[in-house]
Amino acid sequence: MKRNAPTILNTAFNGIGADLEYDPSNTVMFWDSRSHSLEDQARGPILSQEEMRGENYAEDEIFDVIATRLSEIPEYVTMFDAAFGDETIDETRILQALGAFTLHPSPFTLHPSQCSKPGTVSTT
Repeated sequence: MKRNAPTILNTAFNGIGADLEYDPSNTVMFWDSRSHSLEDQARGPILSQEEMRGENYAEDEIFDVIATRLSEIPEYVTMFDAAFGDETIDETRILQALGAFTLHPSPFTLHPSQCSKPGTVSTT
């Protein structure tokens, strides 16, 4: 691996200032501040040959491969439809879903059924 990364615990609070306002420019994900959103952070390991992509796919095709694989699993199609309003599975939505999922490993973890769409939480 090229570098060590800080924990994702409490990433739900990244970018929230003392005034409790959210500022994406303060949402740094790494020691070198190279990523400013959970979606952007999720992209790196997927594109990395050493971490997830491997040697069989090029960077410019891996998200199409992932989208095709997810589209072949009915449960994922149903979940993407519920989260986004239609069955489209593409790079943007994959990264949004991963970003939303990343919010959960915190002391205030929610059950997945409480999340209706990326960035929203249902309290019922």
